[in-house]
Amino acid sequence: MRLAIEWVPFLQYSHKGPKVFLSRLADSIRRQKLCRVRSPLTPDYDIALFAYNDKSLFQKPYVIRVDGIFFDANNTVGNSDALNRTIFQGIENASGVVFVSEFSRNIVEKFYKKPSVPTTIIHNKVPIDLFTPVGENMRSRIGIPSNS
Repeated sequence: MRLAIEWVPFLQYSHKGPKVFLSRLADSIRRQKLCRVRSPLTPDYDIALFAYNDKSLFQKPYVIRVDGIFFDANNTVGNSDALNRTIFQGIENASGVVFVSEFSRNIVEKFYKKPSVPTTIIHNKVPIDLFTPVGENMRSRIGIPSNS
């Protein structure tokens, strides 16, 4: 099987949000030799994974990763309804949905509807060995051992 993942091959240059998730997923798939990972910019794939909306150029099946929706009464970043329509359309046309949390799934179901396709939750996780806090180490204050 050939899996296209959004932003491949440029994922290794990003250190933010959905791109980090997709980079880790692509690396894991490659390490385990589960399938070939490709770019969705060429038609040589069977299914794609997109970060939050449909970017399929070739009308191939895809899975969408959803971390939430826009919920800004003042529309400070853009029109929330228009931005959410893009996400909801992506969900509607997807073959499956990956939510980053139960909260993400619940908010989509409350403000849109329950997806009619298979869904799963894959939590985001900050790898402790890569995380470097700025300032005082606050782990002991919240009960996390300093060596974790």
